[in-house]
Order: sequence, then C-alpha cells, then structure tokens
Amino acid sequence: KYEPIIDELDNLAPIIVSSYKALQQPLQELSDYYKLGTYKDDDLQTASELYLKVRKPIKDFMKVNAQLGAAVQEIDSRLAMEALNEYKANNQLLLYNKGMIICSIKKHSNLLYQMDYDAYDRLNLETYDNNLKDVVTYYTEFKKLATDKNRVKTEMNISRPSPFIIYYRDIDNYIKESRNLKTLIENPKDYNKMKTLVEKMGLQFATSSHKKVTDAAERVVSSSNSLN
Repeated sequence: KYEPIIDELDNLAPIIVSSYKALQQPLQELSDYYKLGTYKDDDLQTASELYLKVRKPIKDFMKVNAQLGAAVQEIDSRLAMEALNEYKANNQLLLYNKGMIICSIKKHSNLLYQMDYDAYDRLNLETYDNNLKDVVTYYTEFKKLATDKNRVKTEMNISRPSPFIIYYRDIDNYIKESRNLKTLIENPKDYNKMKTLVEKMGLQFATSSHKKVTDAAERVVSSSNSLN
C-alpha cells in the first residue's frame, strides 16, 4: 500500500489534478476558436463567452500552482536544514557554515525578486539588515575555519592552495551590493535620481539596484556549487 512520504505534496496532488482537468476543456475550446479560424465566421461574437469560461478555472489552477510552489520551497528549506544540522552534529563546521551562507543569502535576497525599482520603500530594512548580518556571521566563521588546511582537506577534499578566492570575491560582492542598495534607499535624493535614470535608460545603468543584489546572489550560489 502506498504511504504518503511528504504530506504537504500528497494533500495538494488531487487538487492540482482536479484543477488542471477543469481547465483543459475550456482552454481547448478557446484555443480551437482561434486556431480553426472560427472567430472570423462570427466576428469574435463568441470570444467573450469563451474567455469567461476560462477565467475561473485558470484562476483556480494558478492559485493551487502557487500553493505547490510555496510547499516545495518550504520542503526544500526544511530538508536543507536537516542536512546542515547533521553536518553541525558531526563537527563538519566548514560544510555547515558554507550551507548556512547560501540559506542566509536566499532568505535575504528572496525579498527582492518580486520587487520593482520604484518600490524600494516597501522593503523592511530592519529585516533586510538582520538577514544580511546572518550572511556576514556565517561567512566570517567559514573564513576562520578555512584557515585550517586539515579541516578543508577532511571536509571538502580540497588541498590546492587558495581554493576560495572566487568564492570569497563573490560573497564580498554580494555584501557590497546589498549595502549599496540600503544606502540608496536611505538617501531619497539619490533614490529619486536613480529612478529617473532607470526610466530613461533602463535598470542596467543604475549603480545600485535590487537586480545587482539578486545577480550577486546567483553568482555566490554558482561559486559555492563549484566547490562541491
């Protein structure tokens, strides 16, 4: 007999299947209406009716899909913490702090992924600061432990000289970009100049932005993975 392994996903599964099935037929009807050129025959008279039939099922499907994404993220975080706590219990503190750096950066940068350049005033700077302090704490501890070559060899099977140059550079850059963004937000004059610049030329021309922080976060994840 099948026993659920991850309750959160098993409970969502039938709802996802049901909402997907409810969406299939009205979506197919709408697709066929345009694909087969029927809209030309009735001068788009049926279009509004077909859109109304699709609206509720697609809304329901998107809602449960968002619930699934949140559940997967929660499970991923929980499993990651279980693995990291095992490292800590086994005195594999380099691996523990390396993992906690990534967890802390994800927690810190997640606040920014859905943010627009003209909405930084919505950012809770106290939470932003506290999450960045966690990054710095685990990073400082990692660097201290990494001076022990025997520990580096034992835990990470690395014996080459200066193995963490790129890794350290990317974390330093993440911290710098994060602090730059906070400084920008706290200076209304500079922030207004930045918004004007972005409106005229694009976000890539801003010297500080949420995008620079999230890009820096992805580089840290990449360089961390390369150490595995």
